[in-house]
Amino acid sequence: LELQPADMSMAGQLLFGPLITAPTCGAKATACARLVDQATASSGAFASPAAVALPFGSMLRSMDEATQAELHAAIADAQVAEGDSLDAACARLQTAARSARAPEPALRAAAAMLQSNSLAVRSSANVEDLAGMSAAGLYDSFLNVPADRPDVVAERIGEVWASLFTRRAVLARRAAGVPQASAAMAVLLQPLVHGVASFIMMTANPITGDRGECYIEMAEGLGETLASGGTRGAPWRFAVREDGGVATLAEGTMAKALVAAPGGGLAEAAADGSLAGAVLADPAAREDMVRRIAVAGRALPPAGGG
Repeated sequence: LELQPADMSMAGQLLFGPLITAPTCGAKATACARLVDQATASSGAFASPAAVALPFGSMLRSMDEATQAELHAAIADAQVAEGDSLDAACARLQTAARSARAPEPALRAAAAMLQSNSLAVRSSANVEDLAGMSAAGLYDSFLNVPADRPDVVAERIGEVWASLFTRRAVLARRAAGVPQASAAMAVLLQPLVHGVASFIMMTANPITGDRGECYIEMAEGLGETLASGGTRGAPWRFAVREDGGVATLAEGTMAKALVAAPGGGLAEAAADGSLAGAVLADPAAREDMVRRIAVAGRALPPAGGG
């Protein structure tokens, strides 16, 4: 992907459905919004949680003029600073970002639209997966945020905005030749899906290059168990052929899973089969589940244009 200038004309609004676009909300938010449409068209192959986005420019719209001026000055410093000076510039940027507060009435409206007690508050930047720059794990997202606590939702949104300005993120953009002033962050709000197991799927096998095979990794617990990279052990790994044949490439060895904690946030639980039950423990149920996942995956490329 190439860097796309952030369109801030919708700043401060709540966007949903076709109003969520890459220029205003980033590729991740747009993909999630389109996934809702694709799920509807999949004839029941899969479901997808609804999405509401705070578009690019909403962080600036939530700041007073003095804080905006400080942010712009710190961005200019971060463009060239090194060592301790860079750390200081990043600290100033993150302080400014955390001070911005999305309006609580808007967050209450978002929670009402999403009809969920707990939310996923997700980053969606215009500086992700660019040529020469992978942003995997670069920006922060938060799971199981209490929807009935708009003050907490606002804090998490501030943390997402602040993650645009970590030292690691600034240096990644610098290495890719991306100007710091061009980086923008939108925030995607979705209902948290309390899954007993989670998966990552690629619709072409990355090991063999076979486009006729889906490659799936699966583990007990929420998706963060797999995506965070912080859980010890390895997930289950499968390859699923177009004819439905399933090859188990590796059995899972993760001893812990991440689950929703009471009151918000995540907690560790034993990945001993008690969460997912037969989904992973029973061979027939396990193979049936990965076949269904593969069917959903194969429904996506035509909807996404190939």
